[in-house]
Amino acid sequence: LAEMIGRSILAELGELPLDEVTPAVVDGYLVGRREEGIRGRTLQLEIRHLQQALGLAVTEGKLMTAPALKMPANTGAKPHVWLSPEQSEAMILQLPWATEPASAVAIYAALETGCRRGELLSRVWSDVRWSQGPSGAIWIGDRVEDGVVTWSPKTGKGRTIPLSSGLREVLLWWNMKRQHDDDGAWLF
Repeated sequence: LAEMIGRSILAELGELPLDEVTPAVVDGYLVGRREEGIRGRTLQLEIRHLQQALGLAVTEGKLMTAPALKMPANTGAKPHVWLSPEQSEAMILQLPWATEPASAVAIYAALETGCRRGELLSRVWSDVRWSQGPSGAIWIGDRVEDGVVTWSPKTGKGRTIPLSSGLREVLLWWNMKRQHDDDGAWLF
Protein backbone atom coordinates (compact mmCIF):
# COMPACT_ATOMS: atom_id res chain seq x y z
CA LEU A 1 0.00 0.00 0.00
CA ALA A 2 2.80 2.40 0.88
CA GLU A 3 4.21 2.19 -2.66
CA MET A 4 0.92 3.39 -4.12
CA ILE A 5 0.66 6.50 -1.96
CA GLY A 6 2.76 9.51 -2.93
CA ARG A 7 5.71 10.23 -0.63
CA SER A 8 4.28 13.50 0.72
CA ILE A 9 0.92 12.06 1.69
CA LEU A 10 2.59 8.91 3.01
CA ALA A 11 4.75 10.97 5.38
CA GLU A 12 1.62 12.65 6.76
CA LEU A 13 -0.90 9.80 6.72
CA GLY A 14 1.19 6.66 6.29
CA GLU A 15 1.45 5.93 10.02
CA LEU A 16 -2.33 6.03 10.54
CA PRO A 17 -4.21 2.76 10.77
CA LEU A 18 -6.17 2.34 7.52
CA ASP A 19 -9.54 2.70 9.22
CA GLU A 20 -8.54 6.11 10.65
CA VAL A 21 -8.02 7.67 7.20
CA THR A 22 -11.20 9.73 7.14
CA PRO A 23 -12.37 12.60 4.92
CA ALA A 24 -11.74 15.01 7.82
CA VAL A 25 -8.13 13.83 8.21
CA VAL A 26 -7.55 14.17 4.46
CA ASP A 27 -9.11 17.65 4.44
CA GLY A 28 -6.69 18.68 7.19
CA TYR A 29 -3.82 17.31 5.13
CA LEU A 30 -4.96 19.32 2.11
CA VAL A 31 -5.19 22.54 4.11
CA GLY A 32 -1.59 22.07 5.27
CA ARG A 33 -0.31 21.31 1.77
CA ARG A 34 -2.06 24.39 0.35
CA GLU A 35 -0.40 26.53 3.02
CA GLU A 36 2.93 25.15 1.77
CA GLY A 37 2.01 26.48 -1.70
CA ILE A 38 1.50 23.08 -3.34
CA ARG A 39 -0.36 23.24 -6.68
CA GLY A 40 -3.93 21.96 -6.91
CA ARG A 41 -3.03 19.44 -9.64
CA THR A 42 -0.36 17.89 -7.40
CA LEU A 43 -2.90 17.57 -4.58
CA GLN A 44 -5.36 15.89 -6.94
CA LEU A 45 -2.74 13.31 -7.89
CA GLU A 46 -1.88 12.65 -4.24
CA ILE A 47 -5.53 12.10 -3.31
CA ARG A 48 -6.03 9.87 -6.35
CA HIS A 49 -3.09 7.72 -5.21
CA LEU A 50 -4.58 7.54 -1.72
CA GLN A 51 -7.97 6.52 -3.17
CA GLN A 52 -6.28 3.76 -5.18
CA ALA A 53 -4.41 2.53 -2.12
CA LEU A 54 -7.58 2.47 -0.01
CA GLY A 55 -9.41 0.64 -2.80
CA LEU A 56 -6.65 -1.95 -2.89
CA ALA A 57 -6.91 -2.31 0.90
CA VAL A 58 -10.62 -3.10 0.50
CA THR A 59 -9.89 -5.61 -2.27
CA GLU A 60 -7.31 -7.36 -0.07
CA GLY A 61 -9.70 -7.47 2.88
CA LYS A 62 -7.64 -5.12 5.05
CA LEU A 63 -10.42 -2.55 5.14
CA MET A 64 -14.19 -2.99 5.06
CA THR A 65 -14.97 0.12 2.99
CA ALA A 66 -12.93 2.98 1.58
CA PRO A 67 -13.94 6.46 2.77
CA ALA A 68 -15.47 8.77 0.17
CA LEU A 69 -12.74 11.36 -0.32
CA LYS A 70 -13.61 14.62 -2.04
CA MET A 71 -11.25 15.54 -4.88
CA PRO A 72 -9.67 18.96 -4.27
CA ALA A 73 -10.18 21.72 -6.83
CA ASN A 74 -7.35 22.45 -9.25
CA THR A 75 -6.64 25.90 -7.89
CA GLY A 76 -3.53 26.22 -10.05
CA ALA A 77 -5.54 26.42 -13.28
CA LYS A 78 -5.13 29.70 -15.10
CA PRO A 79 -7.87 31.22 -17.26
CA HIS A 80 -7.22 31.67 -20.96
CA VAL A 81 -6.15 35.20 -21.81
CA TRP A 82 -7.08 36.54 -25.23
CA LEU A 83 -4.82 38.96 -27.04
CA SER A 84 -6.22 42.38 -27.75
CA PRO A 85 -6.40 43.42 -31.45
CA GLU A 86 -3.40 45.68 -30.84
CA GLN A 87 -1.36 42.85 -29.29
CA SER A 88 -2.27 40.53 -32.19
CA GLU A 89 -1.26 43.17 -34.74
CA ALA A 90 2.06 43.77 -32.99
CA MET A 91 2.76 40.02 -32.97
CA ILE A 92 1.83 39.65 -36.65
CA LEU A 93 4.19 42.49 -37.63
CA GLN A 94 7.08 40.59 -36.02
CA LEU A 95 6.51 37.39 -37.98
CA PRO A 96 9.44 36.33 -40.25
CA TRP A 97 7.58 36.91 -43.53
CA ALA A 98 10.69 37.32 -45.70
CA THR A 99 13.10 34.79 -44.20
CA GLU A 100 10.66 32.05 -43.13
CA PRO A 101 7.38 32.61 -44.97
CA ALA A 102 6.01 29.11 -44.28
CA SER A 103 6.43 29.60 -40.53
CA ALA A 104 5.02 33.11 -40.67
CA VAL A 105 1.91 32.02 -42.60
CA ALA A 106 1.37 29.03 -40.28
CA ILE A 107 1.63 31.23 -37.17
CA TYR A 108 -0.69 33.80 -38.73
CA ALA A 109 -3.20 31.06 -39.60
CA ALA A 110 -3.08 29.77 -36.00
CA LEU A 111 -3.71 33.27 -34.65
CA GLU A 112 -6.59 33.90 -37.06
CA THR A 113 -8.34 30.53 -36.77
CA GLY A 114 -7.52 29.39 -33.23
CA CYS A 115 -6.55 25.98 -34.62
CA ARG A 116 -4.06 23.77 -32.82
CA ARG A 117 -0.60 23.31 -34.32
CA GLY A 118 -1.28 19.71 -35.43
CA GLU A 119 -4.53 20.71 -37.08
CA LEU A 120 -2.83 23.27 -39.32
CA LEU A 121 0.40 21.38 -39.98
CA SER A 122 -1.56 18.33 -41.17
CA ARG A 123 -3.35 20.27 -43.95
CA VAL A 124 -2.76 20.08 -47.68
CA TRP A 125 -3.84 22.62 -50.30
CA SER A 126 -6.97 20.65 -51.21
CA ASP A 127 -8.19 21.25 -47.64
CA VAL A 128 -8.55 24.98 -48.43
CA ARG A 129 -12.14 25.53 -49.61
CA TRP A 130 -11.80 28.84 -51.47
CA SER A 131 -15.48 29.12 -52.42
CA GLN A 132 -17.01 28.17 -49.05
CA GLY A 133 -18.44 31.11 -47.07
CA PRO A 134 -17.57 34.76 -47.62
CA SER A 135 -13.77 34.29 -47.41
CA GLY A 136 -13.30 30.56 -47.75
CA ALA A 137 -12.57 27.87 -45.18
CA ILE A 138 -10.08 25.19 -44.16
CA TRP A 139 -11.26 21.60 -43.71
CA ILE A 140 -9.83 20.02 -40.53
CA GLY A 141 -10.31 16.26 -40.74
CA ASP A 142 -8.47 12.95 -40.91
CA ARG A 143 -5.25 12.98 -42.91
CA VAL A 144 -5.07 9.84 -45.03
CA GLU A 145 -1.83 8.95 -46.79
CA ASP A 146 -1.53 5.79 -48.91
CA GLY A 147 -4.80 4.53 -47.43
CA VAL A 148 -3.59 4.96 -43.82
CA VAL A 149 -4.92 7.57 -41.40
CA THR A 150 -1.77 9.41 -40.27
CA TRP A 151 -3.50 12.14 -38.24
CA SER A 152 -6.95 12.67 -36.73
CA PRO A 153 -8.55 15.68 -35.00
CA LYS A 154 -8.60 15.58 -31.20
CA THR A 155 -12.38 15.14 -31.15
CA GLY A 156 -12.29 12.48 -33.86
CA LYS A 157 -14.68 14.56 -35.97
CA GLY A 158 -13.87 16.73 -38.96
CA ARG A 159 -14.97 20.35 -39.16
CA THR A 160 -14.64 23.42 -41.34
CA ILE A 161 -12.92 26.56 -40.03
CA PRO A 162 -13.86 29.81 -41.80
CA LEU A 163 -11.04 32.01 -43.10
CA SER A 164 -10.89 35.68 -42.23
CA SER A 165 -10.50 38.02 -45.19
CA GLY A 166 -6.92 38.75 -44.06
CA LEU A 167 -6.00 35.07 -43.86
CA ARG A 168 -7.57 34.46 -47.28
CA GLU A 169 -5.33 37.18 -48.77
CA VAL A 170 -2.24 35.73 -47.08
CA LEU A 171 -3.08 32.19 -48.27
CA LEU A 172 -3.62 33.44 -51.84
CA TRP A 173 -0.21 35.18 -51.63
CA TRP A 174 1.34 32.00 -50.20
CA ASN A 175 -0.28 29.91 -52.95
CA MET A 176 1.29 32.18 -55.62
CA LYS A 177 4.75 31.64 -54.07
CA ARG A 178 4.47 27.87 -54.62
CA GLN A 179 6.41 26.47 -57.55
CA HIS A 180 3.77 23.84 -58.50
CA ASP A 181 0.01 23.30 -58.42
CA ASP A 182 -0.10 19.99 -56.52
CA ASP A 183 -3.28 20.13 -54.36
CA GLY A 184 -1.85 17.24 -52.28
CA ALA A 185 1.15 19.37 -51.23
CA TRP A 186 1.40 20.45 -47.60
CA LEU A 187 -0.19 23.81 -46.89
CA PHE A 188 2.79 24.84 -44.74
